[in-house]
Amino acid sequence: MKELVLHLGMPKTGSSALQVFLARNQAALLERGVDYLPIGEFALGVNGRISAGNGAYLARTLLAPESPARIPDPERHRAEFHAAVARSSAPVGVVSSELFIDARRDALETLIGTLAQRGITVKALYYIRRHDQFLASAYMQQVKRHACTDSPETYARLAYRQHPFLKYHSFYRYLSEIFGSASILCRTYEGPVMQGDGLFRDALATLGIAADGLAFEVPDVNTSLTPKEVAIMLLVNRYRPRMQFSDIVVENAIGTGAMRAGMEHHILPQRLIAEVEDYFRDENRAMAREYFKREELFGTPPYTGAIESIGTPSLSFEDVIGFFGGLMVRYDQRLVDLDQRIVEMGKVIRALRAEIRAPEPVQSERVS
Repeated sequence: MKELVLHLGMPKTGSSALQVFLARNQAALLERGVDYLPIGEFALGVNGRISAGNGAYLARTLLAPESPARIPDPERHRAEFHAAVARSSAPVGVVSSELFIDARRDALETLIGTLAQRGITVKALYYIRRHDQFLASAYMQQVKRHACTDSPETYARLAYRQHPFLKYHSFYRYLSEIFGSASILCRTYEGPVMQGDGLFRDALATLGIAADGLAFEVPDVNTSLTPKEVAIMLLVNRYRPRMQFSDIVVENAIGTGAMRAGMEHHILPQRLIAEVEDYFRDENRAMAREYFKREELFGTPPYTGAIESIGTPSLSFEDVIGFFGGLMVRYDQRLVDLDQRIVEMGKVIRALRAEIRAPEPVQSERVS
């Protein structure tokens, strides 16, 4: 291996979908000299599930000791990563996880230095997104997966100053100091990239990988909810549902097709969008000029239309029945699947019991 690409995310830029695409196309990518290493949560990607990518465990070894996501036994997972790199015959390796965003600088530098000693150049690939859309999508994720009960404005107003990576130019300069500016591959997650298989094709083009012959049919992963579904979840979240509950909600949302990957969210008030744009204006302009060699960072301007209401007044009886009716149908199917598994397990247990109880055949003594 001569080059390793660390896909850093960012959050809310289609990372889960890209990880599924890479995992399901691993064999075809290998033929093109690119190895999406089969480590970490690789199997979840193959199965079309939400994951933190094949770099999930490696990234968690690079987090600060006080981080709740840090793995307590880092050496085992670092050894797994280095062994996978050593086994690979591909010129290029790819490791993906949004958790790399929060890695300690010294830990990243150590990793890069260790690979450099083996003649491997490390590059950083990541996507950046218009701030109003990032905040709206991040809010949806908090409602879906983390029992958030705040309004969109309350969440976004607290969040936009808390993430250092949202200062895109400063973050680019930070990564340049670690990886070297020539090894930074930054892309914008807007327009065509958000639609259909645009993200996959953009990532392939960025890495110089031919797209012909690859499978682009990838199931929806981590789909957003509609404003009305969010309004119901805000009520449900008062009871602190398990994450598995939200998984079923997302399955139901995918089934209805009301929201699709790449659709914009219009849930933040205009005054807040203007405040956020003003806060990041200089950062965005500097990133546009230094890295992209243009005046505007994003091709699409901040949303200025009507806000989609999130709250109980926007709900109808039909909305509530549709939400919980869909959940009941999915729970019913899960019960049917569970019942079938119990029946199959019962057959296996009965067969084992019969085998244990069966007398062994008497062997006649051989007469010499």
